[in-house]
Amino acid sequence: MGLGFATLSALHTTPFWETLYLGGQLSEPLFSFYLERYINQPLINSSPGGILTLGGTNSSLYQGSIEYTNLTSAPSYWILNVSSITVQGKAISVPTSSNLAVIDTANTLIGAPTSMISGIWAQVPGSVALDGNYTGLYAFPCNTSVTVSMSFGGTDWDISPVDMNVGTVTSDMCAGAIFDAGVINDGGVSDMWLVGDTFLKNVYSVFRAEPPAVGFAQLASGLSSSPGTFDPNPVQPGSLPAPTTTTTTSGGSKRAASAYNIAGSLTLLVTVSACFFLLL
Repeated sequence: MGLGFATLSALHTTPFWETLYLGGQLSEPLFSFYLERYINQPLINSSPGGILTLGGTNSSLYQGSIEYTNLTSAPSYWILNVSSITVQGKAISVPTSSNLAVIDTANTLIGAPTSMISGIWAQVPGSVALDGNYTGLYAFPCNTSVTVSMSFGGTDWDISPVDMNVGTVTSDMCAGAIFDAGVINDGGVSDMWLVGDTFLKNVYSVFRAEPPAVGFAQLASGLSSSPGTFDPNPVQPGSLPAPTTTTTTSGGSKRAASAYNIAGSLTLLVTVSACFFLLL
């Protein structure tokens, strides 16, 4: 079930939510999400992933007002402009050539423009770029708390350090949740942001058809942390052996790295890329 607009459909069909909206079946011209976070629970096979509300919002899931930002272009994807990003307390300049962001619940991580990705991870001491099978991802010392916030013209929305840690690369290095969008290798995507669940788990999100906008609100008290206890190595290894890759430092040196625990994480990255292709 696609949640973009009908203009994206290669089959010239209208998405379910838009059919309801155009048919006057929704109380309000919008839908909203609360996404659950699960930490250190590798045995979960099936569990609620959050709450989708069609035709309104659920006031028990957020507090304060909803901050709406109009879409930057005619409705297709839900696209906003990234006005600022802060990493480890330092503001990173976002040029107008690289500020378009697709807000997408189908994306697991956050894709950053190729032109910005190295500058983002340069703010995290000890971070390195991964290559080989894991090109596009960065790793950082697991004992480092990576703090990131993003703004789309108003509030600076914080991303929990828990969500910035995808899983272990070695015994002391963990993969980060912001990857190089250029690995998708599709024209134009390398200069865009793909803002997925790493960010969206930290806010209540509202997608409004008329006037076209995306809104964010602070989660209700008690919802910012979800079931499970903090584990710096949240991704658990699967039953199959994972490949070995190398890491590249900012100075260009490389070292071998066992990718045992990160196998599941890279599956998510492939899923991100595949989902984006399906939408095109």
